Amino acid sequence: MKREIMRLTLSNLPASAIVMGAAFCSTSTAVFAFSCPSTQTSATVYSVANRTEAATFSAIQAAIDLAQTKSSKTVVVGSGDYPLSIGSTNADVSSLILKSGVSLCAPNGATFRRASGVPNSYILATPVNATAAQSISNITFEGSGIYLRGGNATVTNSTFNNITLTATEKANGVDRFYMDGVRIANTATGNNTVTMSSFNNIDHAGVQLEGGPHAITVNTFNTVYQGIGGVDVHDIRIDSNTIKNIGRMGIEFIASSQLPGILIQNNLLYGWQACTGAIQDCGIGISVAAGASPSILANTVHCELSQNCKYGLEVGTTGTANVYYNNVSGFQSGVKIHGGDIVNVGYNAIYSADEGISKSVQNPVTNQLNVEFNQIENAKTAGIDGEMRLVLHPSITNNFITRTVGSWSSDCVSGTSPRFDGIVLQAPATGAPPSQQAVIAGNRVHFDASGSSSCNLTSSGILLGGYMGSLSGLTIQSNWVGALGNTSTLSDISGIWPNSNGSSTGVTLSNNRFQGLTRFAYTDSAISGYEYISSGNIAINMPAQATHANGINSVTSATVNAVTMTPTSPYTVPGGGAIARLVATGTGSTCASQAWYLGMGDFSTKVTTSVTTNYLPRFYLTHPFAQKIRVLCAPSITDAISVGTILVSKL
Repeated sequence: MKREIMRLTLSNLPASAIVMGAAFCSTSTAVFAFSCPSTQTSATVYSVANRTEAATFSAIQAAIDLAQTKSSKTVVVGSGDYPLSIGSTNADVSSLILKSGVSLCAPNGATFRRASGVPNSYILATPVNATAAQSISNITFEGSGIYLRGGNATVTNSTFNNITLTATEKANGVDRFYMDGVRIANTATGNNTVTMSSFNNIDHAGVQLEGGPHAITVNTFNTVYQGIGGVDVHDIRIDSNTIKNIGRMGIEFIASSQLPGILIQNNLLYGWQACTGAIQDCGIGISVAAGASPSILANTVHCELSQNCKYGLEVGTTGTANVYYNNVSGFQSGVKIHGGDIVNVGYNAIYSADEGISKSVQNPVTNQLNVEFNQIENAKTAGIDGEMRLVLHPSITNNFITRTVGSWSSDCVSGTSPRFDGIVLQAPATGAPPSQQAVIAGNRVHFDASGSSSCNLTSSGILLGGYMGSLSGLTIQSNWVGALGNTSTLSDISGIWPNSNGSSTGVTLSNNRFQGLTRFAYTDSAISGYEYISSGNIAINMPAQATHANGINSVTSATVNAVTMTPTSPYTVPGGGAIARLVATGTGSTCASQAWYLGMGDFSTKVTTSVTTNYLPRFYLTHPFAQKIRVLCAPSITDAISVGTILVSKL
């Protein structure tokens, strides 16, 4: 079927002139597939410098109006610079209106430029509540963006530049809120898509959303106040975008109602402009303080420490929130949890934060908080911390937390002894059944004392904050807390630190290992002994006076075997990213059933019991920054744990 295509050029033709062409274009009711007609690849580059802005505006609108009467409903724009006057914030009278079902494309590229007019206005808008599929592709919008007020619109391969207020406008208090690249309204239809486009130097959001469903995928945002923002959204997919040089937040969703279906995955965010007190909530990577049951998956969020960023990931919603497989580095809190019904935080890699994972003093987690299989390296003050007393059933399991003495400059200030706690647990909220109050199990807290002897640290593996109430019913089992290296740099390091009398009353302590520490548990005159229900706990390479009969069931010495980690040839994986195979071996044995890992991002392991078979973990190396991988291993429960570290470069 031959379909008519409207070709628009602006040279010396009358404003209403339309040049006709022909091509094929396909649509689908499920997914709108649009391709700019290839028959226009030899289009002439037209000079429009001598045309008035009003004539340019009228000519483009006339082409759109006429195209709506044709079978193809497509306007093909010749390459060139099209200056436009935008005279009002009312889109119906000041913007080009892309009529329902009409698509607009420029096969060789074209620029629609706000040459004059008021801010907070849009160059192009779709009709209110439009439902017919339409596309905008391969066009640069300079100085103002576009407003999608209907549904089923696709913006692809387009560029949005310099949507900013002038110095005078800023001085006059003009609101930046509408200075967006693409704004999407809340309509009954939704189903808008912005993909493979770029946003540069934007005073507010690259894309600002309402309603849903919508998809924002594979875009690049550079020098933006905020990359992607949304209010009262639902059924949103934010996928595979790159956001850098951020003024406030990378991605933010807020709401007055709790709507479902927020998915944020595979995005890369890095580089913040200087955060000052003048910008509220500056320096947050991804914030979902709205909606029900959001998923934040496999994102990489990086801030330089000098940029003073706040939270890498922030979540405070209803329903079940899932925060999995993210890489976060350089924030005050890697993951900040405000509230929710059930919050799952797992398989994340968090580097160089003040706190790795933290529960805030805001709304409670009313049912369950699960913190599991996270990898936290060199948090400054705490690995897992916060107001756990606001959580009915906290479960902290199988996390790997490592802290190197001297990794922060404050570790090396003469006359000071900075403090770090691996896991901090305060008394749970009132009303939690005692047997289900909390569990701390299978965690590895590692103190690396291989650094400078001029640095020092006071630390505990697990801090019990019992002064807020009873911790009776807490289970602490199968954890390992240990220090390796020059332990003289550790001023005081305890396996467990009960901070008030009765903190350990009714606490089950079973099958834990404590290795190379100053003492098993800290105590002072305010704490009258240890009240643990204790069984199967082992102290390895610790002096007898550092242990306690009511907490440690046996004391042993063991050789700390060396661990060698050797990278083999890395290779790429389908869909991007890379994998490195690493071989970890011990002296006289392999890293078998007692092996735990710290790496960047998603990982899988292969457990072997053969002493002749190397351990072959595989790590996905998709993080563009640090690439440190550690292995801890011990051949049996009574042997000392060994550690190995390797740096791997990203392909």
